[in-house]
Amino acid sequence: MSYMSKIHFVGAGGASMSGLLTLSSYLGEDVSGSDKNYSETLLRLKNEGYDVYVGHDPLKASAADLVVYSGAVEEIDTELNAAKTKIERGAYLGKISRNFKECVAVAGAHGKTTISAMISHVLHKTKARFCCHFGGEFVEPIEKYNGTDIFVTEACEYRNSFLSLFPDYAIIANVEYDHPDFFPSFDEMKHSFQRFASQTQKVLVLGKNANVCAGGHTTTLKEERDFSIKILDDNECAFALSLENDIQAFYLPNEILRHNMTNAAYAAVILQKMGIAVETTAEALESFKGVKRRMEYLGKYKNADAYLDYAHHPTQIAEVINCAKRKYKKVFTVFQPHTYSRTKAFLSDFAKALDNSDAVNLLDVYAAREKYDETASSRILFDKLSVREKYMDSDLKDFPYTATKDSAILFLGAGDIDDIARTLIKFG
Repeated sequence: MSYMSKIHFVGAGGASMSGLLTLSSYLGEDVSGSDKNYSETLLRLKNEGYDVYVGHDPLKASAADLVVYSGAVEEIDTELNAAKTKIERGAYLGKISRNFKECVAVAGAHGKTTISAMISHVLHKTKARFCCHFGGEFVEPIEKYNGTDIFVTEACEYRNSFLSLFPDYAIIANVEYDHPDFFPSFDEMKHSFQRFASQTQKVLVLGKNANVCAGGHTTTLKEERDFSIKILDDNECAFALSLENDIQAFYLPNEILRHNMTNAAYAAVILQKMGIAVETTAEALESFKGVKRRMEYLGKYKNADAYLDYAHHPTQIAEVINCAKRKYKKVFTVFQPHTYSRTKAFLSDFAKALDNSDAVNLLDVYAAREKYDETASSRILFDKLSVREKYMDSDLKDFPYTATKDSAILFLGAGDIDDIARTLIKFG
């Protein structure tokens, strides 16, 4: 691929867009970026010396050879309209991927970021020449850009952006309905995953509920297993992976993240297909500290241990709450719903998942790219909740009311709840 010399990113504060900006810079491009809001990510880019700012500068966009924009950017955006040539984020990711000898893409409704990070961590430990791109940051940072042999990327299904990728190796960890603002039905979404699967060139690893995507070159976690896992210790993240008649024990450092055992299995299988021994992966993952906003421990808040997680789908919320309840006597949840369309589509499922908490505090819906919808507000979800203690306390001054040292408070959502939670921990 031949890159243009000046590339401007509209929506540079987003997790994926900020990564594409820094990766493009590593590949030798002259980059700049803007966003409509201040954020920790934008501030970090600024502190690292990148030309980024809040607001709109049509002259900056018009001077660029290429403008990359995210799906959250409105069509009336002045920088977008000033662009000589523009490309959507997903399509640009596809172009970048073809700059590498091999591409590894991780898709699925849940777990994409963590699995991508695990693969990258192992490649880093084995001194591979690779770059990685996913919607999160390592808790313990590593060098994410170190050569052009391998490209590891998260492959997001929203707006079919992952169809711009033609990976050599791919994982589809799971397939579950989401993004109702784009996919009118689950069948439509499954069809997109099937198309992505068909674009995989060498090996495709499928999770246990992703068999709708089965085809050639597949290794699956299913009833007639090509690989399987067995829990070794109910109190630890310890499991045995059976693959090609070999068994390897894995010990992951964060015992609260039980679902990471499956994520690690997927990473180990795809890495083995790439030539890295399962034993090597197991050893490397013993030092994997995780990804920020994935049950990230923030510290104490009102006597309780506080965690931050990106969970914004009912299945993710249920899993995170269940993980916390294995360790703590009481679990309090602060949830910021993400988009009105998702809230409306999964209203009953959200209520069922949240009801497993001892108390719930709902924040207003984070609209993202959507307009206000009174039929899918947090108040509607609040009325659906059956949990005994439920609140809509936006400043969280008094929540939780009955926290003890045996309690956990979870801050869940894909919006700006991370800024809210970190501020509370710092000043609360």
